[in-house]
Amino acid sequence: MDKSAIENRLRDYYRDMRSIELNQQRLEMLCRHRDDTKQDIDTSNIRPLAADLRGISYDGDKVQTSGSTSPQERALEDAFRRLEDRLRNLDAQILDTKQLIRELEQATLDIGLAIGQLSVESCELIEMRYKHQQSGYVIGLRLNVSESTVRRMCKSILNALAENIAGYAP
Repeated sequence: MDKSAIENRLRDYYRDMRSIELNQQRLEMLCRHRDDTKQDIDTSNIRPLAADLRGISYDGDKVQTSGSTSPQERALEDAFRRLEDRLRNLDAQILDTKQLIRELEQATLDIGLAIGQLSVESCELIEMRYKHQQSGYVIGLRLNVSESTVRRMCKSILNALAENIAGYAP
């Protein structure tokens, strides 16, 4: 794997890691909303009424049926139905978000393992370079080394990453 491919994978890795963090926050928020909606459903005394609830009397020749519901009953049923729809929608969003997180984690698995094999100093250097997009000059100032030394360090780290990634390839 050449240098530019490794650099692109590092940029993608840090972008995906940020996306995982944001989606985990979204997942927590969606779970809170789902729990609140479930609590609203459970604590309400509204239950869906049967659509054709009828009162039947067998005392006489005529059977009385009442097929219409009052506006208040319809409003309550609509409110309850909206809560149930919201709950289903939240469950679908939670499943989609979990799937996205799993896909991102799978995509970053090999590069993440390869980065884990590096020294702490090497990890800090590649984070400054590829996560925070700092220039060689700025990194050199922070590490108190020259810009050319930063380039050499990055080159050796990229070579080590290429070897580590090749070791994880199936």
